[in-house]
Amino acid sequence: MVIDMDCTTLLENLRKFEAPRHEALLKRLKEFNHHNQNWFGSPLPQGQDHTEIVKEIFRVIREPFGSSKGKCDVDDMEHEDADNIANAELLKELCGCLKILSRAKEFAHAISNVKGCFSTVLAYGNVTGERVLDCVDSSKKYSTNQQILELMNETETEALRVICNSVFHSKDSRSVYKEHCCSQYVTNRLRDQGVLQHHDSRVNSVLVKILFIMSALDTKERDNMRFAFNTVGALINLLERSLRSINENKTYCENDAQRRVFDLQLEEIREILKTLFNLTVKLCDETTLEESDCRNYCLLVEIVKEILTKPFFKCFLHNGLVSDVANVCINLPQSCLSKLVPGVRRRKWEDPVPHKDGYPLEYELKDMSAVVTLVDCLDKELQKGCDVQGNTSQAFSVLVSLCHICRCLRSVRKYLRIQVLPPIRDVSIQPEEADTLKGRIIKLMTHPVINIKTIAADFLFVLCKENPDRLVKHTGYGNAAGLLASRGGIALKKDGNPCENMTDEEKEANATELMKLVDKMSSLDVIKPAIVGEDGQPQVVDSIEARHLIETRLEKVKEDTK
Repeated sequence: MVIDMDCTTLLENLRKFEAPRHEALLKRLKEFNHHNQNWFGSPLPQGQDHTEIVKEIFRVIREPFGSSKGKCDVDDMEHEDADNIANAELLKELCGCLKILSRAKEFAHAISNVKGCFSTVLAYGNVTGERVLDCVDSSKKYSTNQQILELMNETETEALRVICNSVFHSKDSRSVYKEHCCSQYVTNRLRDQGVLQHHDSRVNSVLVKILFIMSALDTKERDNMRFAFNTVGALINLLERSLRSINENKTYCENDAQRRVFDLQLEEIREILKTLFNLTVKLCDETTLEESDCRNYCLLVEIVKEILTKPFFKCFLHNGLVSDVANVCINLPQSCLSKLVPGVRRRKWEDPVPHKDGYPLEYELKDMSAVVTLVDCLDKELQKGCDVQGNTSQAFSVLVSLCHICRCLRSVRKYLRIQVLPPIRDVSIQPEEADTLKGRIIKLMTHPVINIKTIAADFLFVLCKENPDRLVKHTGYGNAAGLLASRGGIALKKDGNPCENMTDEEKEANATELMKLVDKMSSLDVIKPAIVGEDGQPQVVDSIEARHLIETRLEKVKEDTK
């Protein structure tokens, strides 16, 4: 993609722009945005004047509406709707152009460094408390032209995406963002959306993503969101509202339009869960929780249980949703996690316990359905046969979550020990070769990625009540050696020189015996003596060469032991 040529041509069109003649620029912007919509910030060529392009875009943004502050006077739009629609469309395309350019660090820094530019974007995104575009309530005195209102709504969405890209790439943008207390205004908007009958999942997803980026890159802002702005409560209420909306509209797959709406709602849910993970980091380290916080986190666990147990969400858990749910569980304290396995009424002895995917759903009068879903997702992920890579895999997230839940809830640990580590009945099969969930997890204990093998071993260690003998019994000594060594359970020592403390006569006798054994095994084709060649590959040698190599090695050993 020739992004530099597009920028050069675009800059020429921006410089030629004079209000109200905008047809040529509008056409060029549409071409630019369409051509580069899938460009995501690959390295730009040197020498590109990013600041000049940004300056020209903001000069044009301010001109069409006759305001030095970049405000859109919608009252004037009532006079000539055709021109006003074109103006609104131009503004949308300009913000769309900025969204694409801000995917590159160079343009994101330019937006933050040009005076007043990023503040204008914040205002267009409606995250500063000052309405520049009214794109929500058409009952006010603003324009009632539906097309204009839709374009203004799209402009706000594009501006929010510019904010996302800018705060991600630029520290200066994050500073301006904090100066305007934008997290508080974003939180208030999301809190209002949580009580509305209808809300825009597309806008909400971008708003939540802004909070996600800020909470990930700025620890002080994360603390402000949690303690000063009550962002956690607003996000949990919005999450509950989103789930309720999905449950009320179960006909999402009847046509493409409904499917797109559902996909946006699902994206909104995932963004909320990711942000809640950031905001609850180190929550388990706190000794006490405020009563309101405890209520919020208990409600969050109930929502997590609903996502895991509702059949409606089952087909979406394997598309990344289960990772987001599992990650949230990792941070929650024991007092709240108990809501994940609520109590059930005692059954009559003749009533069978319900099962799901071969797992009983009840244990010790506790509802284990949410835990069963996590285990089932883990098993299916490992059965795919695909390589589990790093901390981003679903299997890793579920294993970490299950470790934390088992340490917090004794009933879950006992239940999973029975399901994952049943009594050993067939010792003819290596533990890691068994076609069971246990075998697949044991196989991960020797995975090349350190984090994967560590968490797999830790999970089984927790199920064994952190008893080394039980772990070795179920996994074998070789599979358990790494974990036990890291925890001081075994001591690994270097093998000494076998020829040490031998006399020369004993060494000669051992060497002669070794050569006889090599000759005998070579003649029977039991072994084929080989050496490592220059290319690093083994090369077969005959018995005479092998004897010569042994004699050479023996001489070297004699020299080393003198």
